[in-house]
Amino acid sequence: MKTIAVLIAAAAMAATFLAQAAPAKKGPYTHAASTCKRVQAKAVETFEARKTGHNDPVGDKARLGKDNQDPMFTYAIDVAYESDLSKTDIGKEAYDYCMLHKASS
Repeated sequence: MKTIAVLIAAAAMAATFLAQAAPAKKGPYTHAASTCKRVQAKAVETFEARKTGHNDPVGDKARLGKDNQDPMFTYAIDVAYESDLSKTDIGKEAYDYCMLHKASS
């Protein structure tokens, strides 16, 4: 009886160790959320630059680099240039649109 208890305890310890050692699985939208946070930051950055007089949407799109492949970054720049300068939460709008787009694809 004592042997069985020791074996069960050892199995429980091994299972606990394996559960802690296994890498945590990322949720299905973790990558999308990460990308959309960068899209949000780009929209806010572009909008703030526009408030100070910057007006070069073509140049901004050309400077996207590797992010040029993702249409969400182009959208972030477009929404920043097409919005009224008194608008608030431009970043949230870009983030929400990005998450909606990424979730549907």
